[in-house]
Amino acid sequence: MKYFKKGDILLSAFDDIFLDSQEKLDEVIKEEKSYLLLKNYLKNLDWISFLKECQEIPGAIEILKELKDKDILKGFLLQINSIEEGQAKANYIREKGIILPIHYALTPQTKSFIYPPNENIILLDTQIKNTEDWESHGGHAILYDNKIKKKSKKKINDLSNLLK
Repeated sequence: MKYFKKGDILLSAFDDIFLDSQEKLDEVIKEEKSYLLLKNYLKNLDWISFLKECQEIPGAIEILKELKDKDILKGFLLQINSIEEGQAKANYIREKGIILPIHYALTPQTKSFIYPPNENIILLDTQIKNTEDWESHGGHAILYDNKIKKKSKKKINDLSNLLK
C-alpha cells in the first residue's frame, strides 16, 4: 500500500472524516464573537443531536473498517471540547461497528501530547495544525481534505486513496 509500510499504525481523527461535523461547527463558531459564550455553547451543546444533523462522508465507514481489517487502523485520536462531545463521537463510532481504542485530546491539548507520536504512527487528520504538530514531534501524518486538487504522500482528497 502506498501510504503504509509494514508495522505502521494509523490513528484517525473524527471530524470531517466520519461526518462533516467540523464544517458544521465552523459555521457556528464564525457567528460567536465571545470566547466565553462559545466555550459555554460547546459545553452545553446536545452533541448527539448535532452529530445526527451532520452528513456522513461517503464511503468513510467502509474504508475505515477495511483499514481495521488490514490491521492498519489501530484507533482514533479525537480533539474534543467536552466529555459529552467525546461520548457522542465514541457512540457514533461504536454504532458503526468499529471497535478500536479511542483517545481524547481536550481542547487546548495537542494530539501529540495525548498520544506521543513516532515514525511508525501515522495520524489521519483534516486540520493542518494537527498534522504539522504531529510531524514536528516525530510522527507521520496524512492530511485529508476532499477539496484539494493535488494529492501527495502527505495529502489526500479521497479516503479510498488509503487503500491503494
